[in-house]
Amino acid sequence: MTGNLYRCTISPGIAEVCSNVSVIPGFFPADFKRHQDQELAPPPEIGVTFLAKNLPRRQAYPALGFGGMHGEPRGDVLCREHNLFGSVKAKMELSELHDHPTITVNKPYYRLGKLRIGEFYPPGIHLRDVLAVGLIRAGYQPLFGSAFAASGEGTLVISPPGIGKTLILLQAMKQGFQYLADDLVIADSNSYLHPCLSVSSFAYELGKMTEFHRYRSARFWKIKFLDFLSRKVPLAGLLFQRPYLDISFFTQEIEMAREAKTRFIFILARGSSRVEKLSDVDALRMLMIINRLVFSYPENQLLLAYSLLNPWLNLPELRQAEERLLQKLIGGANCFLCVAPSPDEYFSLIQQNI
Repeated sequence: MTGNLYRCTISPGIAEVCSNVSVIPGFFPADFKRHQDQELAPPPEIGVTFLAKNLPRRQAYPALGFGGMHGEPRGDVLCREHNLFGSVKAKMELSELHDHPTITVNKPYYRLGKLRIGEFYPPGIHLRDVLAVGLIRAGYQPLFGSAFAASGEGTLVISPPGIGKTLILLQAMKQGFQYLADDLVIADSNSYLHPCLSVSSFAYELGKMTEFHRYRSARFWKIKFLDFLSRKVPLAGLLFQRPYLDISFFTQEIEMAREAKTRFIFILARGSSRVEKLSDVDALRMLMIINRLVFSYPENQLLLAYSLLNPWLNLPELRQAEERLLQKLIGGANCFLCVAPSPDEYFSLIQQNI
């Protein structure tokens, strides 16, 4: 743990995460910069804090407990403990969810919480869900995908992890499209896509990008080695954190879009190359399923327990609000299922249909 304060501006004016650590296992690849190195900016609509520090013993929490979780009715603090080995316990505390959500984990949880084992989740997964709850409550829709724009019109690319949405975004930028987002995309209630410039998984795709041969910095080779190691030994990719790679590292001139109205939505799948127009019903079903792979807040046990103690947090209502936001997003866009065997072919098919 450090005494520094870090901040990641998820989307300017909309959401940010503050932390006393610069890496949060299980969260999106994100650029956490030291707070004092950043210019002062107006507070965002949604601010979430993540802390790694010592937590009090169980006896310090109210007596009501269930499933290793402890809190009190209408109380603003919920704690959960996991027995790791011997007397070592991983502890997590969720507090101030209504006004300024804060997730606190103790040192064993932070150091050992890199793998999902049963009901023991990396802390960043809980952070993603808490962030999603804050965004939806404020009228925004988080999406797992990438997005680029041209002339104020946005193209949203949605896919399960590992399909190729990041490489498609790289190809789009090479063709002169404006960068909007990678991994995390935020849409508002008017179907505008907002830039998320400090979240990107480009470093995770480095081994697939042949144009990187011209870079020879020490940072590049560190990323390259960790990428190779994670591909040869999958477990290593979970245990070793690859450095965050800003998109400006490999692209000399990138034009950023401020926001863009959603015009096209492409949902990716693997198979023989084809593009199919989707009905609104099918597009909504696919978007909900893919989004739930990353934002699992309706089933998050920590949030379920918190909502049991605090009736104002109505998770079924949030899910209905999410569905309404997605219906509006889909209703104003052309939605396609894009099927291809490789990222190169995905982008070629996308270009033919926008």
